Amino acid sequence: MGITNELSIALQKKTQDIVNAIALVQMSKQRLQMMRDDGWDSLLAEMSSFCNNHNIPFPNMSGMFVSSDRPQRKAP
Repeated sequence: MGITNELSIALQKKTQDIVNAIALVQMSKQRLQMMRDDGWDSLLAEMSSFCNNHNIPFPNMSGMFVSSDRPQRKAP
């Protein structure tokens, strides 16, 4: 979320010019792509450490996700 926070703050300003806003969007896209390509493992390690330090259960990221919002339809 730190990657997009700068963009979010800038876009909330009424005086933001469109050229600067486009540049911020492009920079945010590049940072997110870099995280997708290289930073996923470090993000998970950071999240795990935070959860352990604050006694928060860390989800099993390789486990099966089942949404509790919808009724199940013979899901495996």
